[in-house]
Amino acid sequence: MGLMLAVVTIFILEMFGHYMYPPPIDLDPQIPEDRAKIIEQAPVAALLMVVLAYAVGSFIGGLIANAIGRHPKLFDSLITGIILTVFGVANMLEIPHPMWMMILSIVCFIPCAYFGGRIIKRKTPE
Repeated sequence: MGLMLAVVTIFILEMFGHYMYPPPIDLDPQIPEDRAKIIEQAPVAALLMVVLAYAVGSFIGGLIANAIGRHPKLFDSLITGIILTVFGVANMLEIPHPMWMMILSIVCFIPCAYFGGRIIKRKTPE
C-alpha cells in the first residue's frame, strides 16, 4: 500500500510539473529520442519538480508502509525506499538525465522513505 501511494503521489506531482512546465509541442514524449530532447530542453525548475515528486512520494510511501506494515524497525519503509530506488535507476537508464538530477533522484528515495516511516509511531507486536 505504501509503495502504491508513493507511485501515485509521484505521478500526480509529475503531472503538476508537466502542467507548470509543458514539453515543447513539436516533441512527442512517446518517442524515445523526443523524450531525451524534452529532458535536455527542460528548465532546471521542471527537473527539480521531478526530484521533489520523488522525495515527497518516497516520504509518503515510507510513512504509509510503516503505519500499516507488520515488521518492526522501519523495515517496510526501507523496503519501499529500496524498490523506488530500483525504479528510479531503471528510469535514469531508460531516459538520459543531467548528472546532477540522476544523483539527487537516486539518493533521495531511501532517506525520504526512512524519514516518512520515522514520523509514524506505532505499537510493534510483542
